[in-house]
Amino acid sequence: MLRITKKTNGQVVFKASGLLTAGKRVGDGGANCGSKPLPGVAQVALQQGKYAGKLIHTRIVGGPTPKPFKYFDKGSLAVVGEGFAVLQTGKIHLSGFSAWLAWAAVHLQFLATARRRVSVFVQWSGPISHVKADRV
Repeated sequence: MLRITKKTNGQVVFKASGLLTAGKRVGDGGANCGSKPLPGVAQVALQQGKYAGKLIHTRIVGGPTPKPFKYFDKGSLAVVGEGFAVLQTGKIHLSGFSAWLAWAAVHLQFLATARRRVSVFVQWSGPISHVKADRV
């Protein structure tokens, strides 16, 4: 039988088969940083996952415990339509084609290989240059 208890500091305690283990929630289940709720976006989950990995590593191999998790808001990007997006980061607010170019650059950067980046770029630039992507 598994019993789960939530502490006031966000820590979750699991008790199973007589073993006691303490853990932290990440992702949507751990979407609080202090008293401020965090947005339900991928960037929160990525940062929390990286932090959780460091925490697990230090507990296994030893070493100093990392500082408490702190979310760094990199801003928001959203595509509204073809060639139109909105961007908000700090004091910068863009909309339209320039925001779409920023969105495209960020998304191309996160593709795994250079070959994939070129392929996607050619597909995306087809409507702009009036070239069919399947002929390139």
